[in-house]
This record gives sequence, C-alpha cells and structure tokens, in this order.
Amino acid sequence: TDYVFDGTAFSPYSENDITKPISAYGISKLNGEISIKKSKCKYFIIRTSWAFSDYGDNFLKTMLKHGASNDEIYVVNDQIGCPTYMRDLAETIKVLILKDGFLELSSQVLHYSGDEECSWFEFAKEIFKHASLSGLKIPNKIHPVSSSYFNAPASRPSYSSLDCSKITKLFGVEPSDWKSGLQDAINRISSK
Repeated sequence: TDYVFDGTAFSPYSENDITKPISAYGISKLNGEISIKKSKCKYFIIRTSWAFSDYGDNFLKTMLKHGASNDEIYVVNDQIGCPTYMRDLAETIKVLILKDGFLELSSQVLHYSGDEECSWFEFAKEIFKHASLSGLKIPNKIHPVSSSYFNAPASRPSYSSLDCSKITKLFGVEPSDWKSGLQDAINRISSK
C-alpha cells in the first residue's frame, strides 16, 4: 500500500524510497512487509494505491452510492495519488507468476498502480462523468474540500503516487490505464 510512505515527496515513490508510515494502518502494512522479508521465503511484495473495482468496498462504489442518494457531495482535493483498477493488478500478478524464471526474479518489492495521478476530487469527477454516460444517477454538485473537512481518524499521505518503472522493466507490464478501467468497472456495475 502507498500508506507505507509519509506523503512528503514531490515525485512518485520508488521501491527504494524510505518508508515512513503516518498511521496505524500504514505501520501494520510495513510490519507485514518486514515479516515477509525476514521469513527467508521467496516473495514479491506488490505495493499499489487507490484500488477500485466493480466488487467489494472501494472509492468508486462509495462515490456511486453517495452520488445516487445526494444532490451535493464533498470530496477531498488535497491528496494526490494514482487510482488502480484491480482487474489490471490481477492480470499483472498473473504475468509475474507465469514469467519464465519467476523464482529467480522473486524476493523483491514492486510498485503497480495507475498511469496518471489525480486528487480524490478529480477521481470523483471522472467517476461521475462515466456514470452519467452509463445512465447512473449522479449528484448535481461536487465540492472540493481539504482533508481537514472530514476530520478522519487515520492520517493519509497527501502525496502517494508510485513509480512503476521497475515492474515495467522486469516484466513488461505497463501501469494501470485507470480511466479505461473505470469505464469497464462502471459498465459492469450498471449491467448488474
């Protein structure tokens, strides 16, 4: 997860950047990474960010739910990251596992996330653009707000874009085309 970083960077985090989580969730994820590394097993730790799909609980489904039942919604505009379509991540994991020499390349950390960074507010606007085209109900107004507006109990990194160049170099997979993935996920949701 991108929560292993403190969010003070100005360019995408690489796998070699210093981890410094700012929440209990981030600390627990980093501790998981450390335990895996200490286990002496062969591993891939794949960090991702802003996961969304047509199943489970995630930002996309939360926005569609709020958008269908509220005329106006408020979305954070001062946190930047890269949305990641979970079907793309699943395909990437499949590529890794099926790669010749998979075990020789293992025991490392990789980043895989969306291809373009945005704020949660910009992500929400993109969600409602596609939702409207699919005939789903959307709010009349979306208001950008600062993180402090929600007074959330867990701190979130203000900047958490991930550099995915290592996984592209080693395995030939490109970052998630999250806008295309978003349309696919919304199409799946609207057809249910």
